[in-house]
Amino acid sequence: MDFSLRSIVRRQFHKVILPLIPVFAIATAISCTSNNVKEMSVAKVRPAEKRSYYTSPSSLLFGINADSFNVIHGRIRANSFLSDLLSGYGVTPGETDLIIRNSKNIFNVREIRSGNNFTVLTNKDSEAKLRYFIYENDPTLYYIFSFNDSIHITPFRVTPRTEIKNSSLTIETSLWDALIGKGLNPELAVDLSDIYAWTVDFFGLQKGDRFKFIYEENFIGEKSIGTGRIIAAKFFSAGKEICAIPIIQQGKESYYDCHGNSLRKEFLKAPLHFSRIASGFSSARMHP
Repeated sequence: MDFSLRSIVRRQFHKVILPLIPVFAIATAISCTSNNVKEMSVAKVRPAEKRSYYTSPSSLLFGINADSFNVIHGRIRANSFLSDLLSGYGVTPGETDLIIRNSKNIFNVREIRSGNNFTVLTNKDSEAKLRYFIYENDPTLYYIFSFNDSIHITPFRVTPRTEIKNSSLTIETSLWDALIGKGLNPELAVDLSDIYAWTVDFFGLQKGDRFKFIYEENFIGEKSIGTGRIIAAKFFSAGKEICAIPIIQQGKESYYDCHGNSLRKEFLKAPLHFSRIASGFSSARMHP
């Protein structure tokens, strides 16, 4: 490692990371971006299907003024077809076929999955005509089926809000169990194992080993949708400490210890990524 890079790592550790890791003095999470969908109070439920009706003053729902509509939330049932679902709101087979043909290059309706959420917006009059059917493809991507003057599908993306969080863990049985025991996302076990794969044998963790780490967690509204980068970490075992500091070089991020040495070595400590191992573990060889 050249001297200049070593200096960068040391400066970043002493000025930025060192004060954070021992004390974890981030008391509140920092919101980076926000694009929330407002919750609305329950008004009534149609007995034929498990749905919730919502109204909210001056609210935008997927960019649509929800004040003008009845808003219905539901879940795609197993073995159901889009035509069957839409026909329950007065959409004809011809209209369903038209929206599929008009939008085949945007979204393949055959990819609609059972268990995913949907939202329906209907007129507030006695006819309750369907105006929008909104399908949740994943927490950040929705498809809006519009049944207005033009019949088409439009993608709608939601930008997650990122919070900076910190935590510390003491190993009793495994890293996985320690994360679950503290109510943390088990994805962090994968992230930590990737960072320390060349320096820590995750199948040889001992009771009393500890991790401290600062990380990103992504939210849509108040719902966590997963973790992001690990900003800094420190591993304690048998009186030894191994810190992990991310440094970007030539557009690629790698982790270095407190002395500016890369954590990436020639050989892995554990020969296989633990997420690919399905066999059981003995007490001498704990699941990470």
